[in-house]
Amino acid sequence: SANYTYLPIPYAKHCRVTVDKPDELFYQIDSVHFPEGTKVRPFVLPLTEEDKAALDKAKAWFPPSLPTSDNPVVPTSMTPKLIIAPGSISELPPIAGPATIRNIFLTAPNISDADLRKLILRIWFDGHPTPDIEAPVADFFGNAYGHKVFYSVPFWQDASGNMCFRLPMPFSSNARISFENGSALTVNLEYVLDVQSGPIPPGSLYLHADFNQEISVLGKPHLWAHVEGH
Repeated sequence: SANYTYLPIPYAKHCRVTVDKPDELFYQIDSVHFPEGTKVRPFVLPLTEEDKAALDKAKAWFPPSLPTSDNPVVPTSMTPKLIIAPGSISELPPIAGPATIRNIFLTAPNISDADLRKLILRIWFDGHPTPDIEAPVADFFGNAYGHKVFYSVPFWQDASGNMCFRLPMPFSSNARISFENGSALTVNLEYVLDVQSGPIPPGSLYLHADFNQEISVLGKPHLWAHVEGH
């Protein structure tokens, strides 16, 4: 098994990492170096009052309790169900807005982690011509590497294979959700959508998630992202 974190840890001069009992330890640390003279506010604990206020604002997005093995915060049953034949696409009933999808609970107990990467989730908000979200289920729910059990604020998976995605997804008029089965097996999909109906805050943004996969070439720089605008 492996553990990982994507929490940014900025530092101005240097950073030292120590490990107790490092027997059979495999690790990878990614760092980004800024131009000389860049002002950086180092990460510090305990949090400053400003950082506490920012954390409280972020926590307001989510239910008060984070799921754990003792408190999974998962529906007692996953209904309704979809049976998706190999090579076919199934679409959920459309969701009327204005509303916000607060949680997506999902389980596909009859397929492997590898086949979860062949089950493609697509979500369209407010009649957009292309999907706002298009990604393999495994990657979208944080299970790209086959981690059986993990808990985090935006998504988690328990020991029974129940998955949850908790970033809020606001929309004004409608939302469409479909699943495409690219595996050779029939997928028995069970799900629960936690939808909060009602006006969305002014200036709310759509959630976007797009999966890309490319093969790098030895000795050739790989363009990871080219982003313009907001």
